[in-house]
Amino acid sequence: MGLLLLLRSLAMLLVVVPVCLFSFSLPYIVAQSDMKTSARALDALLQDYAYRVFVRPRTRIVYNGSVPSNLTGMKIAAIRLRSGSLRTRGVKIYKEFGIPIGVTESPYVERLVLVYQNLGNWSKTYYPLPGYTYLSPVLGILAYDASNLIATNLPELEIRASGDPLSITFQDMMSAPAGSVAKCVWFDLHGLIC
Repeated sequence: MGLLLLLRSLAMLLVVVPVCLFSFSLPYIVAQSDMKTSARALDALLQDYAYRVFVRPRTRIVYNGSVPSNLTGMKIAAIRLRSGSLRTRGVKIYKEFGIPIGVTESPYVERLVLVYQNLGNWSKTYYPLPGYTYLSPVLGILAYDASNLIATNLPELEIRASGDPLSITFQDMMSAPAGSVAKCVWFDLHGLIC
């Protein structure tokens, strides 16, 4: 199990993966426009499936969702929050994530949904890093407006930590191979390493 503290300012999608360093080629990542498009389509699909768990939703309750059978191995969940509650109380534990007091969203909405993604064995497919070994699955949180819980293809909200950073406790993390160094990376919404 590993713990990672993230930057104070987060983009709309936060994805963190410890990887073993062997070699790295940024142009390869930039050139993968088909992968970036499919990752964005995956985000929209997972948002749709996560919203389906809200039959009679309650605030601050984590609802585990189901993914389509062709994406077995992925995990999703959703939690609905009031914007003010997120800012003043945070969310102590949301799956592997710890969300501190002081997190805000932009643009402002009265209620929001945080959609959790664990890409599991699909991590390499949607976020390829040639020459690296994944030590854990790609994890992510996307924030959406919760005013319409049957909406699909919603734009993501930006989340920003004004005080302490968000944290991630990796639960399914392998040890780095002998002679290599584990590093954490995160991707933006376009699949680029930040």
